[in-house]
Amino acid sequence: MLARRAPAEERARSFLGKILILRIHENLVPMEEYGTTRVAHVRMSGDEIEIGGESFFLGKAFVSRNSYQIEGVKLRKERDALELKARAVRIASIGQPGMTLKLYFFGLHRLRAEDFDQMFFSVFFRENEDVGEYIRLNDEKLVERYLNPHQEFAVLAFEERLRILLRIHELDAREPIPRLERISDRRVDDPKASTNERLFVHVHLPIDLSEYNDLRVSRNERIASTIEFNLPAMKAKAFLARSLQGIHGLHFAWSVAHRDFLSETFPSYDKVDFYVPLTALAELADGLLSPFELINASLLQVNGTKVTLGLYEPIR
Repeated sequence: MLARRAPAEERARSFLGKILILRIHENLVPMEEYGTTRVAHVRMSGDEIEIGGESFFLGKAFVSRNSYQIEGVKLRKERDALELKARAVRIASIGQPGMTLKLYFFGLHRLRAEDFDQMFFSVFFRENEDVGEYIRLNDEKLVERYLNPHQEFAVLAFEERLRILLRIHELDAREPIPRLERISDRRVDDPKASTNERLFVHVHLPIDLSEYNDLRVSRNERIASTIEFNLPAMKAKAFLARSLQGIHGLHFAWSVAHRDFLSETFPSYDKVDFYVPLTALAELADGLLSPFELINASLLQVNGTKVTLGLYEPIR
């Protein structure tokens, strides 16, 4: 005689084959090393749901909007958990089809079916839920949480603050939250300037897949080359960033690999941080500023140290 399944497992299996829209943002869920699978632990903590060890609530992060098909449910008795696997089938924001989520719902022995529902639908939208209305309410909360504390937005109407929020998300959809950073004038525009701080939006750029040979390419050539590689992406971001009231510039971040091809098997990675004022970025996009002039108008850091290029000599 087959053992009767726990209520939570029975409920989980009822979702097999269904396609549901993801509520949480993928990048809140850690990626398995060298894989395309993200793994999250979901728990009930009192009246709250914890995802990846953090409480999940309205207005914490942007909504994914990607659709996933529930493909598998496994009982993990040794972990007192249910393992649920879902695969991305429709992409509305970031990622690619085939990306997998592996979710562990803990506390199986004490979970009722309604408890599992509460946890499960903290991760996914219900089939009959008004997704657009949820996103609208979530965006309002995001404005309150991340934009309203900054004095630069105090005089702006809510509609304009909301427009800025959505444009920040468009600039880097991989970021689960709006990343606003305060950078001193001394670091960006003029070493003799006041100590006023300006707002920058953190934006990831594509990883430069080139691997530079330290025996043939100097550090400055490597930096110039990786900036040259990312110029098209920067210009694209320039058009998105136009008329962003209260924002002084964009903080572009990426990494670049290099090694001694004779003596080193694995590369080292330089972390590049490029703080670019919006005015300079717009002039670059309009063809009024050269890449070298852009660098001189910005702050360039490699591995946390300011770098000044005497020449701009990319190798490609």
